This record gives sequence, structure tokens and C-alpha cells, in this order.
Amino acid sequence: PENMGLLQSILDKNIQLFDYEAIATDITDSTGKLKKQRLVAFGKYAGIAGMIDTFQCLGRRLLASGFSTSFLNCSQSYVYYDLKDAQRAVKAMGERISKDGLPMGLEPLVFAFTGTGNVTNGALEIFQLLPHKMITIEEAKN
Repeated sequence: PENMGLLQSILDKNIQLFDYEAIATDITDSTGKLKKQRLVAFGKYAGIAGMIDTFQCLGRRLLASGFSTSFLNCSQSYVYYDLKDAQRAVKAMGERISKDGLPMGLEPLVFAFTGTGNVTNGALEIFQLLPHKMITIEEAKN
């Protein structure tokens, strides 16, 4: 329900949306059962780029809310020369966060990872360059 306005705007503007994960072909599995196999899948590098871009957007969003943070120093993923360059920048950002902390009112800053696939693993690879504490959902409820 919360996205109905966005969907209506998309329809009004005659925008085409593609669910790439729904593009599939029929295959027969080892038991002879007919299944759908995705032809397009997003991988580890989508997660890496997405996490880097999330940090960059978070920095701008927090600044708009009056908080200056080290996330502002993160560029969009396409700006970095290669993965090692991006990892160095995120690690340096994490070192600044460790040294200076985050502004009052932002801690704890919570990130949630709900998947177990390639994209989540790529995002976690970048996220783990920052100071963090992993908790379970049960711990978060307490």
C-alpha cells in the first residue's frame, strides 16, 4: 500500500519496468520436474556497488538532516579506479568513524542484511570494512 502512489506515477508516465529476476527459461531438474531457471541474476559486484553508493547517499541524507559524518567522504562506486581503490576509501572512512565516532543522536546506526545470496555477500564484504557489531534479530528485539 505504501508504494501505490509511486506505482500510479509510473503508470501515468507510461514508464516500463522490468523484473529481471522474473526472466527465466523452463528446465527439467534431476528428478524430471519442470522448473524455472533465472536467466539474469545480480551478483557480488552489485552488492559491492550498492553498499558503496548507500554510504555515499547516507552521507548526503544525514547532512541534509544536520549531521556531518565521515560518510560524506565516500564517493559513488563508479568514481573509484577499481575495487581495491574503493575498499581503501571505505576502510579509511571506517578508521575515521572509529577515531571520531558519529554525531550524538546517530548511535547506534543500524544496517540490516536480510538475504544470503551473492548481492548480500558483496554488500557485507564492503560493510565489514567499517567498525561494526553483528547481532541477530533476537538480540535486536531486546
